[in-house]
Amino acid sequence: MEKRDVSQVLKLYTAQLERCQVKHKMSQDEIMHYIMPREGFMWSWVVENMVDGKLQITDFWSMKRQINVVLNKESKHTDIKQAYIWYYGLSKNTYENMVKTLMH
Repeated sequence: MEKRDVSQVLKLYTAQLERCQVKHKMSQDEIMHYIMPREGFMWSWVVENMVDGKLQITDFWSMKRQINVVLNKESKHTDIKQAYIWYYGLSKNTYENMVKTLMH
C-alpha cells in the first residue's frame, strides 16, 4: 500500500463497515495513521483488478505485529511475537482467501 492508495482504501473500508453493526469511521488522515505500512510494525497490501476497463483497488488488508514480554524468568524466551489481521476491505476476495494469502 502506498500513499496514493489511501482514497480508494478508504472507500473499501467504508463499504466493509456497512456489514457491521458497530462501526469505527475513519478519515483519510486516520487511514494513513492506522493502515499505512510501518517498518517492523504494520504491513498493508492492496489488490488491483480491472473494473470497467480501469485498474482499481478491489481489496486491501493490513497486519500489525505485537511483541509481548515473557515474565517467567525460567523461560528460554524473552518475548512472544504475534501478528494480527488489523483492518481490511474486500470486494473481490473472501476473508478465507485473504487469510490463506497472508499465510504464504
